[in-house]
Parts: sequence; structure tokens; C-alpha cells
Amino acid sequence: MRSIINIMGCCGLWFPRLKVQPAWSTIYQQAPNKSHVLNDLEVNDAGDIWLYGVADDTLGYPTGVVVKFSSFGFVEEWSHEFLDMGQASDIDIDAYNNVYVGTTDYDTIGSTSLNFMVRKIDDDGVLQWSAIRTGVGPNSYDRTSALCVDGLGNTIVTGCSAQPGWTNAWLTIKYDPNGNEVWAAILRHLRSGLEPWAGSISPRTPPTIFT
Repeated sequence: MRSIINIMGCCGLWFPRLKVQPAWSTIYQQAPNKSHVLNDLEVNDAGDIWLYGVADDTLGYPTGVVVKFSSFGFVEEWSHEFLDMGQASDIDIDAYNNVYVGTTDYDTIGSTSLNFMVRKIDDDGVLQWSAIRTGVGPNSYDRTSALCVDGLGNTIVTGCSAQPGWTNAWLTIKYDPNGNEVWAAILRHLRSGLEPWAGSISPRTPPTIFT
């Protein structure tokens, strides 16, 4: 297609510029005068939309927010909030309109620092379960970057996990439909000091990570 466009451009053949108008537009604001960042979204066949992003709360901590809009974005059905470190994270939905959130939790009580956090929220916005996975030691920096759900309701999440000696590794975890950890796999990164980062993960067997 690019070659055809280049040839037509060289021959002086140009299509008129088209203006695309949005079918609808909506705005979500957790609270006034806060910074809002959209991280991910999912859309089902009925046109329902789930947004996941981060907003700074009044104490300065990033608040993770999942918002569901129905009727092709016109109606806000519910929003779900939780403490989040503002890392670029991932969401996915299943056939029953449950939404799964893979994000990074910050330990404000203990000494585990940043941890993997996975949450399952049902179609009514009610939290079904939450799973937190710490790293290999205190003050470990563990950050999720990709998540997916398979056809059986199992959740697979991956991201970066700090290892002893200040080296980073892939940490991939599988949870069953009830939020119980099935297995965890660690793959050391080939180059020390670089943070492995997953762009997406596929629910294949075994799971396939794309960077």
C-alpha cells in the first residue's frame, strides 16, 4: 500500500483530505485539579468500554482507576479505585465481562516496596479477588507490564522483578479463576542493569511474551 501511495504521489494523483468525526466523546475525571493518565482500554462486541488509568490523589499517591462505560461510551456504569504506583500496566476482559487488572502495588506498611498486583472485578464493578506477589527480598522492585486471560479464566501476568545482586529478570505468574497462584517462572535477563519490559503476553501454552 505504501508503494502505491508513493507512486500516485509522484504522478501527481492525490485524494482529497478526509475529515473523521468521532461518533461520541466522553470525559472521566476522578477529581478536579488532578493529573489523569490513561494506560489501557478494552472493548467488547456490545460496545462496552473499560478504561484503566492513574490519577494523583489528594495525598500525592497515584490512584489506579478502572471505569466502565456502556452503550458505546455514553453511560458511565461504575468506577473502581485502588493504590497504584502509576506504572504502565495492562487489563483484559473475559467472556463474562469480568475485567482483570495487572498493576504495581506499593507497600506503605511493610518493607516490600513495589509488588505485582492482579485484581479481578466483575461486571458490576465488585472486586472478586486481589493477589499480591512480592519479590525475593525487602525493598524489591517488582513491576507488572502485561496481562492476559485465557478461555478458562486463568490469568497470566508478567513483568520485571529485581533479583539479588541488583539484576533484573522476567517474572511470569499464572493464577487460577479464584486468584490462587498456580505457578511462577523467573527468567534472568541477559544483560545486567537493563529492565525487561513486556509489550504484551499471549495465553498460549506455554505463555508467549512479546517485547
